[in-house]
Amino acid sequence: VTAPVAAPDDYAFFTLAITPGTTYDFTNLTFKHSIQIASGGTAPFNSTIIVRSSLNGYASDLGTFQFGSDVAGGPFTAPTNPSVDLSAYTGISGNVEFRFYIQDDGDHTNNVTRIDDLQLNATVIPEPASGVLLLGAGALAAIRRRRR
Repeated sequence: VTAPVAAPDDYAFFTLAITPGTTYDFTNLTFKHSIQIASGGTAPFNSTIIVRSSLNGYASDLGTFQFGSDVAGGPFTAPTNPSVDLSAYTGISGNVEFRFYIQDDGDHTNNVTRIDDLQLNATVIPEPASGVLLLGAGALAAIRRRRR
């Protein structure tokens, strides 16, 4: 068995546009992955999804997920729910692109891989400037109170 290799120009993607001045600590990326061997498709059918991102310059896989089916002519298989650990990526303040490289061993156009319900989980990090503003407002209130 050979490991799947991601073709450098064969992927689906989405870009997270981060509002300037906002910073995030990422937690994980989850999605549903299912496959279907439609009427006329051939079994078995195995699908691999490799997730990469601009977070590390697309240099390495953030996650690799495999799924297979032996049932031809049926509905989509029950989806798996892969999760990509992104906890190492903190202090993110610029746009981020995620790429899904999809490979399969199917030899028929009726074999389908499906990605659905993408969810990126992250925590918003408060701006240091807003903390300074709160301290400044508190100091002004204390000064006003002393003068009365």
